[in-house]
Amino acid sequence: MVKKITFIILLCYGPIIVFAQSACERITKASIQQLPEILIDNDFNQINSIANTLMATCENSELALRLQILTQLIQKQPTGSTIRRYIEGQYDAILITRLDDAVKKDAEKLYNANPEKYQFIPLNNPIDSLIRIKARALLQSDRYALTKEEQAISYLFADYIEEYWHEMGRKENRKPTVRNTQEQDYWVSNISGAIYAGYFFPFTSNIYQKPAPVFGLGISTPMSRSFIFEFQAKMRINTGNEPIQVYHEKEIRTIKSSTSTSFGVQVGYKAMDQNNWILMPKLGVALGLIHTNLKSNEFYVDEYGYQYQSVRYNNVNTLHSTFGLTLLHRIGRKNYIGLEANYHHIPYNWDKDLITPIKSNFGSLELSFRF
Repeated sequence: MVKKITFIILLCYGPIIVFAQSACERITKASIQQLPEILIDNDFNQINSIANTLMATCENSELALRLQILTQLIQKQPTGSTIRRYIEGQYDAILITRLDDAVKKDAEKLYNANPEKYQFIPLNNPIDSLIRIKARALLQSDRYALTKEEQAISYLFADYIEEYWHEMGRKENRKPTVRNTQEQDYWVSNISGAIYAGYFFPFTSNIYQKPAPVFGLGISTPMSRSFIFEFQAKMRINTGNEPIQVYHEKEIRTIKSSTSTSFGVQVGYKAMDQNNWILMPKLGVALGLIHTNLKSNEFYVDEYGYQYQSVRYNNVNTLHSTFGLTLLHRIGRKNYIGLEANYHHIPYNWDKDLITPIKSNFGSLELSFRF
């Protein structure tokens, strides 16, 4: 009640106090004094009342439409017409300009030089931060099934501009900026991580490489791009494999390997990206190793006569080639769960020290989580 009375007083007596100001400027300044507390309290009736007042007084109030869309999203009300009005009126360009200018060192000077450009709302106003927080919460919540348009506008309000352009099917024309107090967001939007777990198996009978669990980690370019480049490290737990024979220090050794690893790169292309589903064929190449636990001690003497010792591990090394198909489902702003099927060509007998013939054709099925 106190907030309502204060707001009414400002509307009624504001003209006497600040008679030199325009009606839009006066109403806007009165509104932004009230909005932070109202947004924190999620008082949707008050928010809509202020939004309606702004729209009636200010011809093109971006903030009014932003508030209306936000309350409709949170209350799970229809948003289609309001979002269309926002996009068709190019209010998104007004907000992006505002967000860009807010991170500049001379933001205060920019606002003071032309308050009307920013619709009489100072840059870095708490209202922008509160709306940003609420939009990010919407994107991360599993209680909201957002449409493509709703997800796109939420990205915009959350200041995830790259994702906004991607959802809208438009190219980004905004210069990248880093918010001083949110540098982590920059890195989050420019790299993606992945965790893998699955099952690796030979296509034909192979006593030396039997079906085995496989685990991995990956770091890739953002999922918002068409081509995804990823560095991967994966490890297989060799269960039940027969011993293999290798040459080591001019002798034939029989060993039983407990693990195999691969380190390499993959490139994927998003053949389909719609309704939170992505279908992506991938090609990869990696260094593959069978760990033997065999090692040699090597000694050498430098030019000053000092003797040094080094250790050389004699693992089975080969080229690990992969072709796969990945299906991903978006479950958050940057989070995906996925299933992928892969074919692997691993000619272990390229290594001249391996005596035992090991067949080269393998497959794998893996679950993944991207973040």
